[in-house]
Amino acid sequence: MGVPEDGRLAEFIDAVARHREELWTTGKPSGQNRRHVHTLLGRRIEAPPGRRVHRGTILAWRTQGSVADIFNLKLKALLALQKEGSLRLLLQQHDGVWVSSATPSACSMVRDVMEGGFRLPNLRLLVKVSECPSGCQGGRQDGHLRLCAASQR
Repeated sequence: MGVPEDGRLAEFIDAVARHREELWTTGKPSGQNRRHVHTLLGRRIEAPPGRRVHRGTILAWRTQGSVADIFNLKLKALLALQKEGSLRLLLQQHDGVWVSSATPSACSMVRDVMEGGFRLPNLRLLVKVSECPSGCQGGRQDGHLRLCAASQR
């Protein structure tokens, strides 16, 4: 695999460096305010008192915090489906969920929730929804238990 020769990798690295520097400057501490960053949805993440952070930390907080904000909105929608009895949320792990249902439509419901209803300019949310095949460990598809997993990318 090698480095692409069209210069896109260098452009990307430069763009990330510029963005990291912009976040560092924008979130600089002043007065009582600690070093901070805002997620894409506007949630403020601050450095703990007395903790020194570097530019990469700020970029990671922005990125991971934004993913968490979006995912938590999706999780609320899945919990509403659970309350209706359409599916059962088994496990939320990092940026993924495992759900079960006796109906074949559970995975498509999960896919619709995870892919739909959220748009930010220049941001594409990639979602992978997998259905547990018959015979897979822990899952049956004979109408009694259907497992599916969804994760953001």
